[in-house]
Amino acid sequence: METELLREWKKKLAPRLSAITGVNGIGIGLIGLKINIEQEDKKVRDSIDEVFEQECPDVPFVVKVVGKITKSR
Repeated sequence: METELLREWKKKLAPRLSAITGVNGIGIGLIGLKINIEQEDKKVRDSIDEVFEQECPDVPFVVKVVGKITKSR
């Protein structure tokens, strides 16, 4: 999928995905969007799946557990 199209989808989906507790990042990966989550959680994954099913079922995405992200000083 083209990078520009993925950028558009990222911008459109970011508010809904960021509102899911446990999601701590949204990016563009090699084949689609990349959703980072704090820890493995079925409820979080189900919520992410629901967003994609409702908004863009043809957009590929991966979910990656990255842990808690904190700001460095």
